[in-house]
Amino acid sequence: MDVAPLKNLVPLHTLDDELLGKLAEQLVIELLPSSTVLCAQGDRESEAIYLLEGSVELTATGSAMTRTVMGGTPDAAYALAPGTPRQFTARTTTPVRVLRIPSDKLDRVMVFERLTTIVTTMNPDGKVRVENDPKVETAVAGSAPFRHLPRRRIGELIEALLPVKVRQGETVVKQGQANDCFYVVQDGRFEATHHDAHGKERIRRTLERGATFGADALLSAAPSPTTVVALEKGMLLKLSRQVFERFLAS
Repeated sequence: MDVAPLKNLVPLHTLDDELLGKLAEQLVIELLPSSTVLCAQGDRESEAIYLLEGSVELTATGSAMTRTVMGGTPDAAYALAPGTPRQFTARTTTPVRVLRIPSDKLDRVMVFERLTTIVTTMNPDGKVRVENDPKVETAVAGSAPFRHLPRRRIGELIEALLPVKVRQGETVVKQGQANDCFYVVQDGRFEATHHDAHGKERIRRTLERGATFGADALLSAAPSPTTVVALEKGMLLKLSRQVFERFLAS
């Protein structure tokens, strides 16, 4: 699906186009008729439901009040009847277009976005710090997935980043091959390239301090879309998918 509808949804509106694109690849917009129950009061399904077009009525047992949400309005930027268990029943009153995002996918992409912000907020000495770093503290405090986590948990994730020395000319990841790590450039310069199905180069860019690559390893386990080679000796910070999965599950 196109990323355009995602840019209006909370909290996805904070993500860049690259992350939105990776999430969009995993989602499908549903077209549903009038009188469809999208979710029922008391449901415990772990997913966020967004109304893109049409009209939905929210009702609750024991209350005569109803609320109508229209696609394209400010209210539709937020998930319908959030929370577990759900406090409202959501029923369509017109044909609608809706988007369901499993909570694990939503959490994964939001945590990854915050992680990227944190690990690329480096001090002049190249080290990533949580304590006594106002920029990092601000990034953490503004993150919904991290908001209720003890500071020690955030520290644990950052501590899990492993420094990796890289030689000039060394290939870190190769397009089309499996990669299970996310990388942050701590020192040195790296070149990322992407070739199309006919072998024609489509992307060539230089990655320097603070740049990241390997997001697919954490978000979708897809093969690497690029080849990354060290232009000079350098240092990377590496986070494995196994560690990231363990963090999300705990």
